[in-house]
Amino acid sequence: PFRHPPSMSQPMDRDFFRAVSAEFLATFMFVYVCVSCALNTLGVVEGANPLAQPTATLAISLVFGFTIFVLIHCFGHISGANINPAVTLALVATKQMHPIKGAAYAVAQCFGSIVASAVIMGTSGLDTNTMGGANMMSGPDDTKVLHAFVSEMLLTGGLVFTVFATVDPSREDTHLGPLAIGFAVGIAHLVNVPITGCGINPARSLGPALFAASDQAREDLWVFLLAPLVGALLAAFVYTQWFAEVSFFGGLEAFYHKKAQRDEKRKTGQSMADKV
Repeated sequence: PFRHPPSMSQPMDRDFFRAVSAEFLATFMFVYVCVSCALNTLGVVEGANPLAQPTATLAISLVFGFTIFVLIHCFGHISGANINPAVTLALVATKQMHPIKGAAYAVAQCFGSIVASAVIMGTSGLDTNTMGGANMMSGPDDTKVLHAFVSEMLLTGGLVFTVFATVDPSREDTHLGPLAIGFAVGIAHLVNVPITGCGINPARSLGPALFAASDQAREDLWVFLLAPLVGALLAAFVYTQWFAEVSFFGGLEAFYHKKAQRDEKRKTGQSMADKV
């Protein structure tokens, strides 16, 4: 359904670098806030309140979901606030983003996660022998890979499906888009925190795994890098080929521009009505 392929060239202008730096900063803030919350509520950080542990899954899910909501509100009009290489890959694969820009986004996102993880370790009194926050598989050895891979794939697919439904130009109710995406992230964490710690984002999984005390975190990392990408591609294909009524191009950035245009038209119409 995409009848407007991206330009063959990607201008390396100020807007390009603003967008890439926004992805770095947004992912840095996302990983710093959310992984810090996880480490404290789970009691990994020395001196953390043990009373937080019984409600850790709920607290972690709420923080991940609401942080995404806030960051989309802050950075959506600048870069689209992908904050996730899986989302970026889906946009590139469906020709809503130039591959060069997508690659720059993915590098910025991964680098933001790595820097955030290093800052967490350095400021929380942790080291490579005590650092946590990484995603790891759990369960019986004969089923844990399948369980982790499928859950990460499906939940990332749900997130990407929500993103595509949000940016679909046939929608008029655009104001709740960032909240819907945040809820998709929060729900995924409610489901998957007990299973894998919930990755659904290769960048989020990469940073903590590089510094984690457990070797299992690095051994399991391939699942949390690959499964979200597979889920994102499947969800993007299903939505664009089956559910999208009209072609759309531009992803989250276009969504915010169109939203601003609609708001301006409403204001103009209201102003004219008041004059009459």
